[in-house]
Amino acid sequence: MDAASSLRLGDLEQVEDLIKAGEQCVAFENLYEYDVRLPSYLCGLLAEVGGHLGVAPRYCERLDAAGQ
Repeated sequence: MDAASSLRLGDLEQVEDLIKAGEQCVAFENLYEYDVRLPSYLCGLLAEVGGHLGVAPRYCERLDAAGQ
């Protein structure tokens, strides 16, 4: 979450709360909705985690800061 510097504090707390509550898919999708950009190496890791969670690949594609 430290790499999500474009995320407002309140939104960051919401994502962290969702993760703690076991709502990883919703937290993951919120990163997409908040238009968060992350370094490419983290996007690769998130894509792998997202795949295990059953999150659609399109949610990862938008997070990649290298694509800007």
